[in-house]
Amino acid sequence: MALLFFSQILLARLMGVEEYGIFFYVISWIAVAVILGKIGLDTTLQRYLPEYISKFEWQLARGILARSYQIATVSSAVLLSLGLIATISLTSFMDEIGYTTVLTSLFLIPLWIYNKITQGALLALKKPAMSQIGDGIIQPLGLLIILGTFFYLQASTVSATTAMVASLAAWLIALSSSVFLLIKKSLPAQIGSAKSTFLTSDWVHYSLPILFISSTQLVMNYADIIMIGTMLDTTQAGIYAAASRLATLATFGLLLVNMIFTPYISELYHQNKPNDLQHLTTLGVRMASSFALPVCFCLWLFGDKLLAFFGNEFMAGHASLALLTAGGLVSVISGSVGFIMSMTGHQRQAAHFFAASSILNIILNLVLIPLFGIEGAAFATATSMVLWNIALAFYIIRNVEINPTLFRFAGNQ
Repeated sequence: MALLFFSQILLARLMGVEEYGIFFYVISWIAVAVILGKIGLDTTLQRYLPEYISKFEWQLARGILARSYQIATVSSAVLLSLGLIATISLTSFMDEIGYTTVLTSLFLIPLWIYNKITQGALLALKKPAMSQIGDGIIQPLGLLIILGTFFYLQASTVSATTAMVASLAAWLIALSSSVFLLIKKSLPAQIGSAKSTFLTSDWVHYSLPILFISSTQLVMNYADIIMIGTMLDTTQAGIYAAASRLATLATFGLLLVNMIFTPYISELYHQNKPNDLQHLTTLGVRMASSFALPVCFCLWLFGDKLLAFFGNEFMAGHASLALLTAGGLVSVISGSVGFIMSMTGHQRQAAHFFAASSILNIILNLVLIPLFGIEGAAFATATSMVLWNIALAFYIIRNVEINPTLFRFAGNQ
């Protein structure tokens, strides 16, 4: 996490607020393509692969891995082709820097999708630390080294295009490392020697609601940046992006819990062990909250000073940071609601909740951004985040019969 944030601070310092805004505006669009391209397969792997391994169904384990990469290859090719066509068609509407930045960014799509599939496989194999080495350590470290070397040799401001090329190289190195860790260090030997068996229709049937959930989560994570860049300008998008990245510190503990506990949630639920599942979710939300509470207070009290590390212009995002941090805190104390829904067979119901919150998020952004600028976007995102977390928590308490939140209610263990 330190590497990730240091790389963002270095980017902001080397690029300036305008180029930084262009970079993240384009990256936000690429994130949209990646969510669509992975089709929820990273979560599907976490649902089925632990089950197949626990039942010694090696043919199915090999099959789901192979099919995931095959589908990812096809979807990457389609998205890359559509992106190239759209970029070439819109050349007249972009300046030279914008055009080259977008064109370069398109080649991130397959690298990013393959990395997410590999990460999902490593998490399914209960290798959470290994799953983060690629995009958690190697990618930001590679970006730091490449951009630092460029600045040392050129002693000039880094453009959005240069940063995108550096990011592309760093992602390629990260993906190579993740694939090596999966194949050489994590896969059971029985999977490597088994003949693939495919249940493609079952896997796709499970993945489609996950795709919908991921798409709506994407709205929560990136719609505000995209809409700010479109309705205001990329400079405001850059300021907001810095605040948004800093606010994710509040939910880091929950992210860690989700990475470690998700395969166990699936196992315990399908083994009909509700008491153990309740104990696991309670432990997880307590761990995440114990990290989030002091972090949130620090972000509220010293947010402007922390944003100043990105550059003095970014201090204008302090109010947005406070609002996003509040939304993140509610998300943490609500527990791992999204993953619990997906791992316990309630992914379709979760999709309905996510759809409603995404529509609300877009409507609020459309109304509030023209009136209040980036603070309006932060309020819109925080409000929709709070509402869907609370709604999912109550649904889980009533229908899954476990309490995912930090709080204890009558009748809950």
